[in-house]
Amino acid sequence: MRLRVLGEDWTVRTEVITGTDGTRAYCDSQTREIVLDPDSSGREDLLHETIHALENCLNVCLSEDQVQALSRGLWAVCRDNQELMRDYLFGADQDTQA
Repeated sequence: MRLRVLGEDWTVRTEVITGTDGTRAYCDSQTREIVLDPDSSGREDLLHETIHALENCLNVCLSEDQVQALSRGLWAVCRDNQELMRDYLFGADQDTQA
């Protein structure tokens, strides 16, 4: 799959991630790739790794705690306001190319 992040194309793919640290997904800024384990939480992990991609594209440095807080907070806002998100962020009359 392809993900556009501030004009850059990133690849999103699934792969079994082995290791003992509990990693379920990762973002590789060198290859512009986000990898999700098939057992990951999917959308939440994709949002978390997308924040890492944004961090890279914007040349900012966030701690893992900051990325985690942002991804949890944004996920909760989107989940709890689905109709608003659909109508105002993704509505047919909105500029989706911004």
